[in-house]
Formats: sequence, C-alpha cells, structure tokens
Amino acid sequence: MTSVREIMTVDVECIDGSASLADAAYRMSELEVGALPICDVGNRLRGILTERDIVVKCLARGADPFHARAGQCAEGPPATVQADDPVEEVVRVMSERHIRRLVVLDGGDVVGMIGEKDLVRGLTSEQFAEVMRSILEAPASAVAPLSSEHDRIRAEGLFAHFLGRLRHHRGEARTSTAPPR
Repeated sequence: MTSVREIMTVDVECIDGSASLADAAYRMSELEVGALPICDVGNRLRGILTERDIVVKCLARGADPFHARAGQCAEGPPATVQADDPVEEVVRVMSERHIRRLVVLDGGDVVGMIGEKDLVRGLTSEQFAEVMRSILEAPASAVAPLSSEHDRIRAEGLFAHFLGRLRHHRGEARTSTAPPR
C-alpha cells in the first residue's frame, strides 16, 4: 500500500499569517504553487491560503492586498493527512471535502502537500478518475460565489489586475495578465 509520504511534494514553504496578501501572492508566483500553508514559528499549521482565497474571499470583497493579511483569508482548519497515512485516506478526504490539495503533517509539523499531480503518481487511473469526478461534482454551495460565468470572469479580471499592481509595485516587467491555472 502506497503511503502519502511516498508521493507528496516535500520542501513546502509556509507563510506567516501576518504576511500581506501581496507578499503571499508574490511568493506563490515565485514558487509556482497555488497554495501556501500558514504556519507559526514552530512550523505548526494555522491555515492554508490559496489563489482562490485571495481573489474570491479578499480582493473581490474590496480588500487591499498590501494591507490585508494572509491569516484573514484562511477560513477554519485546513484539511490534512498524516505522512504515513495510506493514499486512500487522501482520496477519502479530497472526495468528501471536494478539494484538490491537502497539507501533509508528521505529528503536528508540516512536512508536505499533496495534490492532483501527486495523486497521478500514486493512484491507478480508475482511482484518480474517481477522485477528480468527486471534486468536480461538488455541490454549487461548495464553489460559490464563482457559480456563474460572470463571477468567474470578474474574479479572473480582479486577479489579473492585482498581479499587474503587484508587479508594478515590485518594479517587475509585466509578462502576462492571465491568471495562473
């Protein structure tokens, strides 16, 4: 039986809950990731911040990304698995919660993340298809407020605008306004 530890992404970087959304988004861009665990100084998990959290829960509601804090956007305790759990536990949690990534703990310490790409390596094609089907069949309430095409386009526009402001603020050349996928 394959364990989470065998297929998870290691060397995951945490962010402090007091970091600005701008800093968090910039860090995600540098690391080419879509989420960062929010940890305290002792590497204890306090939350998780995703690109979607930044756009939907903060920017779309008028938060200033240079003043709003990462910890303000994280809601409730994040879904986790233990490093020595079987991959089937990942499948169960992702399916039940309709989510695409989990923080991996060893005891209480953050030791990795596991997402769709990791599952491709650790599941049969049938198991992977079932997980993806479950996530994609999430009830509308689980994905609100992006339930309409208009909301999705508005959120993507906000994200592109935010990235442009962030690059300008950091003095970087503008390479693309398209949000990362």
